[in-house]
Amino acid sequence: MFSHSSIATNQRYSFISLKDLLAKASPLRSGDCLAGIAAENDQQRVVPQIVLADVPLRQFLDEPLIPYEDDKVTRLIVDDHDASAFEVVADKDPASWFQYAT
Repeated sequence: MFSHSSIATNQRYSFISLKDLLAKASPLRSGDCLAGIAAENDQQRVVPQIVLADVPLRQFLDEPLIPYEDDKVTRLIVDDHDASAFEVVADKDPASWFQYAT
């Protein structure tokens, strides 16, 4: 299970899951505010964006945001996943992925 914490401006930010990290890194949306998952301010949004840039791509496959049983798109991704092709980039984070892809 994913968990990460980071310190910025003498404050610790903790993320209990990949879902939590993505929710905090997302642009402000009223639905996220109503659900209580949005970052409380811009700094609380920027820190997870920085953390997210270092998450290996494998983590997105290992920790589906929506359970396999509940979502057709998740099932499609998991069922059609080509592990050998993915292995080349699995341990890259999004920042290095862009360097790899160009």
